[in-house]
Amino acid sequence: MSARIVCLAVLLGVASSFVAGQPTPEAVLAGLKSEDAAARRQAQDEAVKLGAAAIAPLCALIAEDTPMGISAAEKTLLAIVARATAPGSDDIRQAVSAALAEQTKCAPADRARVIATRFLGLVGGADVVPALAAALDGKATFEPARGALMRIPGAQATKALLAAAAKAPAEQRPPLLLALGARRDATALRPLLGYAKRTDVAASVAALTALAQIGDVRAAKTVTAIAAKATGPIRSAAIDALLALADAQRARNPKTAGPLYRAAFDRGVTNAQRSAALIGLTATDYPGLLRLLVTALAGPGLARTASTLVSRMPDDKLAAALRTALKTAKGDARAALLDLARQRKLSGLPSQ
Repeated sequence: MSARIVCLAVLLGVASSFVAGQPTPEAVLAGLKSEDAAARRQAQDEAVKLGAAAIAPLCALIAEDTPMGISAAEKTLLAIVARATAPGSDDIRQAVSAALAEQTKCAPADRARVIATRFLGLVGGADVVPALAAALDGKATFEPARGALMRIPGAQATKALLAAAAKAPAEQRPPLLLALGARRDATALRPLLGYAKRTDVAASVAALTALAQIGDVRAAKTVTAIAAKATGPIRSAAIDALLALADAQRARNPKTAGPLYRAAFDRGVTNAQRSAALIGLTATDYPGLLRLLVTALAGPGLARTASTLVSRMPDDKLAAALRTALKTAKGDARAALLDLARQRKLSGLPSQ
């Protein structure tokens, strides 16, 4: 019997199993391996009907590591997940979640376990958190499990990431801390502050970045202290976090954001950070803003920002600020303030 006849016989057998209304995982798998596009489409439709029962065979097909098989299996898994997440399909969703969770541990190849973990994050909610937490222990499944836990809402996912960070090796802890920041869950605030104060540079920087994302002003005191004492990347990350916290606080109470911006200005590592602090201060009516701007006008790194900010100040506001500043200013500082008044042609101010 020729190879063509054998292939035709297999395809006819697969098709007959579909027509009879009794699809089996084996028949679906044979159909997805077919070189006939219509047979593959029919097999995909039947796999979606099978739902959870098709998950293990599809992961086995991925493990065979052929481009066509991987593509067909991934598309089919996505279709199964789409059906499982449709409104009113909770029973199907639970069954599919359970089948995918099993494959995160038992699929016959790393690639299949990775794909199962990724799809588990799409189909599941709090009920799949334990399976995803376990997948964090796998070298291949760590990243898709981390990404899934980063997106799943609810306290359970936050707790799982915190527990994983506590026991993770040093190289895995920073991405776990960043995932906590992406969740913007304030319940992670206290542990993140603890990591921020560590001497481990990568963990401290990641924790500070996470605190910036969460934007809870309760972190400001610790972050300010770190910015004052730390050096290098930790200090730079602390300043970035301080700016983010100031931005968040400004939306609630501009006056209380002023000291945070001032701390970022005083301790800023880069001109970009100090410029951002100056810009933030202009929105808070900070009492010492004008003096900072005048000082910044004399420095090449901040002169452009300061000049722009001064030019945007209304005459009446600038005149009032100058009057206040001139009461105590002396020497070169007083001369600079008076020069600014003359440039703007402001009246009602001392001439010298």
